[in-house]
Amino acid sequence: AVDKEVNPLNSKYIELTARYKACWTFHRFIVGLQKFFGQREIRSFPFDFQSLYKKLRAASVSLNTAPETVEGELAEIEEELGKFMDVLDQQDGSVSPSQIRLFFTRVKNWDERLLIEMIRFYQETQRGRSWTPDRIDKADFLVSRLAESVAGPDLQGDRGRLARILGRLSANVELEDVDSGKTENRRKLIESVRSEIRRVRQFEELTDKDLVGHYRRAKHGLGRLFFEGSILALVMETNALLSERIQELSKLEEKRIFDDYERISRLEREGTVDTSVVEAVNELHSEVGRFKKVLKAGGFRLADLTRLKKALERLSPLLEPEGAAEAPRPPAAVEAALPARPPSGVGPSAFVMPSLFSWREAQDLVGSDLEDLFSSLSAAEPTAGPAAVATSAPLISFRLEPREVVAFRRLAAGAEADDRLEGFLIGAAALRRRINREVDEIHAQVSRSGTASGAVADSARRTAAVADWYLRQFEHFTETAALDGETDEVRDLQVLKMRLTRDYSGLWLVLYRKT
Repeated sequence: AVDKEVNPLNSKYIELTARYKACWTFHRFIVGLQKFFGQREIRSFPFDFQSLYKKLRAASVSLNTAPETVEGELAEIEEELGKFMDVLDQQDGSVSPSQIRLFFTRVKNWDERLLIEMIRFYQETQRGRSWTPDRIDKADFLVSRLAESVAGPDLQGDRGRLARILGRLSANVELEDVDSGKTENRRKLIESVRSEIRRVRQFEELTDKDLVGHYRRAKHGLGRLFFEGSILALVMETNALLSERIQELSKLEEKRIFDDYERISRLEREGTVDTSVVEAVNELHSEVGRFKKVLKAGGFRLADLTRLKKALERLSPLLEPEGAAEAPRPPAAVEAALPARPPSGVGPSAFVMPSLFSWREAQDLVGSDLEDLFSSLSAAEPTAGPAAVATSAPLISFRLEPREVVAFRRLAAGAEADDRLEGFLIGAAALRRRINREVDEIHAQVSRSGTASGAVADSARRTAAVADWYLRQFEHFTETAALDGETDEVRDLQVLKMRLTRDYSGLWLVLYRKT
C-alpha cells in the first residue's frame, strides 16, 4: 500500500487547496479595495468560488472512496482555479503599491492570515515569470507588515515564530536552480545598505545620498531571490532599521521646520513680511497644510518632508534683515489676462514650477503659450462646464482636458486646493502646445534641409528635457493622490500624463531620429 502522505494525488489535493485559499483571499481583498476607494460599480468576476469549493470537497472524498476518478477531478479543478487566478492577476495590474499601503494603513480589521495568503497569491502567480518592481514592492510591504504583526516594529518580539513563518514563505518559491554565488552577492549588497543606514546621523544624508531609493532599487534587483531564506530575513531587519531611523530623523527635522515656520508666521502676523515674497509665503502655507493632511492620514513619506523643507529654504533667504530681492514680474499681458489677484495671493508665476525655473526662464520656454492660455481661459464663460470650455473654439489648439480648466479656475478664484499641483497642470498644458508647435517646425526644417539643426533643434532639446522632468513629476502627484484615496484624481492625472507622453514622444522621435 502507498503511504497517503507521499501519494502524488494527495499531495496535489493539498497543493490545490492551498492555492484555492490564496485565490479566495486575494479575491476578497480586491473587492474590499474597490469598496475602500469608493468605486461606484464593484467589478464582478466571472467565477463561482462556492462551486469550486464543492468540487474540492468532493475530490477529498474521492481520494478515499474512488481513487480511480480523483485524478480527472483534480485536473478539472486545477484548470478552473488557474483561470480564476489569471483574472485576479490581471486585476492586480491596475493596483499600485501605494494603494495597498494606503488600504492597510487605513483599514485595521485584518489579520496575519490575510497577509500570508496574499503573499502566497503573488508567489503562485509569479511562478515561471520575472518579478517586476511593482510586485516586489507589494510583496515587500506585505511581508514587512506580517513581520511587524508577529514580532513588533523592531522585530524583537516572537523571533522564533517569525523565523518559522518566513521559512514557510521561502519554501513556497523555487530557488534550487539559483547560483549560490549570485545569492551571496545579493546578500552582501543588502548588508552594505544596512550598514550605511546605521551610519546615517542627519536627515539630509537620507535624501542627499538617495539612500531609500538605492535600497529600493537593490530590492527590485533581487527578483525571486527576495524570498531566499537568509535574504528575506535580512531585508526584514533592514526594513525595520530604516523605518526606525526615518522616524527618528524625521521627527527632529520636522521640529526644526515647524520652528522656522512659526517664525515666518509670526513675521506675517506682525506685518513685517514684504509684499514681494507673499507668493512664497502662500506656497509655504499650502505645503504645511498639505503636510499636516498627510500626517493625519497616516501616509507620511520622506518626499513630503523634503518638499516642505525646500519650500522653507526657498523662502528663508528672502526674509533676511537686508530685505528681499524684488521678485521678477510676469509680462503685463499675462498679468492683465488673469482675474484680480485672489485672497490666497497666488499669482501667474504659480502656473509654472518655481522650483525648477525662474519666471524669466519659464517665460522664454512657454511664455507665449501661457499668455494665450490665460487670455482664452479668462475670457471663457464662467458658468460653462469645464468640458464645454475645454472644447470651445478659442482653446481648441490647446486640446485641454476638463481637469485643466478646473485647475485654472481653482487658482484664479483662490479656492482651497494644492496650488502647486494646479499650477503644474496649467504649465503642462502650455508645454504640450509648445511641443506640438516645435514638432511642426522640425518637420518644416527637415523638409527643406533634410535634418533638424541650429536654433530649432536646440530649442526642441530644451523642451524635451523639460517635458521629461514634467513626466517624472506626474508620477509623484499621481502617487500622492492615490495615497489620499482620491481615485477620480488619479484617473485624471493618468490621462494628462498620457497626453503629455504622447506629445513628448512625437517630439523626441522627430528630433533624434536617424537621417
